[in-house]
Amino acid sequence: MLLRRLKERVVKSRPQALQCIGTSATLGGEEKDFGRVAQFAEGLFGEPFAYNKAEPSQQDVVAGVRMDLTVVDRSWGKPKADFYLKWQGLVRGDDTDIFALKEACQDANIPSDVIMAAEVGSAGRWEAFIYRILAGDERVLALQRMLEEKPCYLKDAAAKLFVKDGEGPLVALVFLANRARLGDEEQPLLPARYHLFIRALEGGFCALLPRKQFFLERREQVEVDGQKYAVFETGVCQRCNSLYLVGERDDENVLRQPGNRFYENPNNLDFFLVLENGGLLPDNEDEIVASGIEYPAGEKYKLCGRCGANNPENYLEPPCDCGGEYLLPVVLVNSKEGNVHKCPACGRVLSVGSIVRRFTLGAEAVTSVLGTALYQQLPAGSEKSEGTLPDDAWSSPGVSQGALEDKRRLLVFSDSRQDAAFFATYFASSYEQILQRRLLVNVLENYREKVIDNRWHVQDLAEYAKRLLLELQIYPKLSRQQIEDIAWKWVLLEFMAFQGDISLEGLGMLSFVPVLPPGWEPPSALLGAPWNLTSQEATTLLYVLLDSIRRNGAIQYPDTVDPIDPFFAPRNREYFFTKSAPINGRIYSWLPASKSAVNARLNYLLKIPTATGDKASRREAMDLLAGIWDNLIAGQDNRASWRGHFHSFIDGANGMVFALGPDFWELRPAIIDERVKWYRCSKCKRLTLHNIRGVCPTYYCDGQLEEVDPSRELAGNHYRKLYTNFLPLSMKTHEHTAQLDMDKASEIQKLFTDGKVNILSCSTTFELGVDVGDLEVVFMRNVPPSAANYIQRAGRGHTKDRQHH
Repeated sequence: MLLRRLKERVVKSRPQALQCIGTSATLGGEEKDFGRVAQFAEGLFGEPFAYNKAEPSQQDVVAGVRMDLTVVDRSWGKPKADFYLKWQGLVRGDDTDIFALKEACQDANIPSDVIMAAEVGSAGRWEAFIYRILAGDERVLALQRMLEEKPCYLKDAAAKLFVKDGEGPLVALVFLANRARLGDEEQPLLPARYHLFIRALEGGFCALLPRKQFFLERREQVEVDGQKYAVFETGVCQRCNSLYLVGERDDENVLRQPGNRFYENPNNLDFFLVLENGGLLPDNEDEIVASGIEYPAGEKYKLCGRCGANNPENYLEPPCDCGGEYLLPVVLVNSKEGNVHKCPACGRVLSVGSIVRRFTLGAEAVTSVLGTALYQQLPAGSEKSEGTLPDDAWSSPGVSQGALEDKRRLLVFSDSRQDAAFFATYFASSYEQILQRRLLVNVLENYREKVIDNRWHVQDLAEYAKRLLLELQIYPKLSRQQIEDIAWKWVLLEFMAFQGDISLEGLGMLSFVPVLPPGWEPPSALLGAPWNLTSQEATTLLYVLLDSIRRNGAIQYPDTVDPIDPFFAPRNREYFFTKSAPINGRIYSWLPASKSAVNARLNYLLKIPTATGDKASRREAMDLLAGIWDNLIAGQDNRASWRGHFHSFIDGANGMVFALGPDFWELRPAIIDERVKWYRCSKCKRLTLHNIRGVCPTYYCDGQLEEVDPSRELAGNHYRKLYTNFLPLSMKTHEHTAQLDMDKASEIQKLFTDGKVNILSCSTTFELGVDVGDLEVVFMRNVPPSAANYIQRAGRGHTKDRQHH
């Protein structure tokens, strides 16, 4: 329609008044398709197109012709494998020394006449010199012929060309042949492109009988000794690692792996907790307050581990005819839209998202991890700034003159505009979290002696994080006050450790302990029976109890930081503690509010005596907790030695409420101080600084604490590696989809081409006819719908100087 309007405006729709030329890399294939291509063009342009093989005047379809890669007929031989590695090390862009390249040729016994001819014909250009040398290299010729025939795997090509020398020399050869060209506009000797495919997991799968077997490839059944047993998709609790069976129930109440019912409606996805250690835990009152919602635990069921049939525990009839020996106790937990918000096995509540993690690798999380790794590995692509000032009386030393600007760029494809738009935001957010933790670790590393010798408090870390942000100019448009606010938010997020296992504390890199009150000596009430604590254990007990306040987010925020800032989501609200009057979503209770309620503090106290074979009653534990609150925290006399660690005020009808002051907490920077001792639970695997008789502080966990070195035990952890080795690079991310108007889309495209936008998350808008300049890598988040789409997207990775991916 648009073309017809254009013809009407330009030539009043006169037929054949315009010459119409259409180009496409996706229409047609072999010559047998050319007739249909001509028909398509005729319908598109409203002009005659034809293709008649026997009549040259009616051949309006022009096919592409593949150019030969080989440029010489005979080889001069081949050098030793390490020659390519040496040459690769000598290539330094514009600073590459031809004389050094020539010397390396002589050392490799390349024929002197080949070296001389290359030197004469290159006219001083190193790219032309290596072109003329490598054009007759036996290995280059062999690789060119292999690629003319079909693509090949890197390992296969290396095995054929280098036999026992591995892939390193081949990578160097490809690098050199891709840089080798006779002129700026000429084709390189080897226009190579690397294609890397990563397959996501379909899920984790488990057969429960006759013994547990886990699989990372989908299967419906497993056969053991002639008997067939059902295989279920599995998930695990993010906090306690309890096992869940995940699936949908058919009309006969048999649990199957997720299928059409789930994809049609996520509410059809069921989660069964496998009861391996007895019954369900009582609710943790702290979790109910934190989430603001009380989630029911679920209903007990019987499930056949052989066929998957199930029914409620109180049914008299078995769910199937397999036999009672195959029935297992499970709990059908409450879920919504495919999310479980509460794990009955540990009491943990996650109000946003799911506490149960399936092993299906979501597109956002996985591709964000891969995208971050790719971005970190990209060459900087630095170029001199345009518009440098002349060296005269009006030039300013403060203005960058020839400074290097980071130009690294990554083009990310998604199939839909919604996916592309969402990923742009998600990727920026996840990258920002990694960056902020890397910079906090940088602060600790840069000021190691000051941190340790001066026993930094929380506010010291915030102050020096601010200084680092100002120095690096990560946020050049923000004021010093705004940057201070950012630094405080970063530090407070780590202080409260909301993100658990991926926080600096969760990885054993940084933790916090309260400053001891002046002249602190534990009162005798903490040392007597049934606890029988030592003075050090009594102090550790206070640390653990105050940790439960800190980790629940009941802290006093600096005046310039807003507790409801989305940065702290999903717990972006102000929390407080009171003695025994909880309010869901706002006020925690130090003591359980009812006779049957339990919280983490009461549970921990009850576990301590059992470590030495003793026993304490609930009443004794409640009395001790009440005494600590009344006398050490909320009291008004000199016995309330910990009162200074809290801010308090009257909150209307709720009375006096309390929040911890972060300024009375010291850093324990294990990442730079080897003296910091960590303990890890043998069961829940959580790290803690505080150990009383090996008792795990985790709610209802009966594991044993063991001393560990996180730098060794977690050396392979993905996030710990990022926080210690991540390059602190700024990154600007934007979407490019059909939702943008033409002017805005053109503006973003130019910003990306200029390197002012680093990550461009696009849909099919970037497949055709888009020139983005020298682009090192194209990243596709999913397999495109067709091979033609793949070719188009990969084709955006055009570069004059490098092999691309």
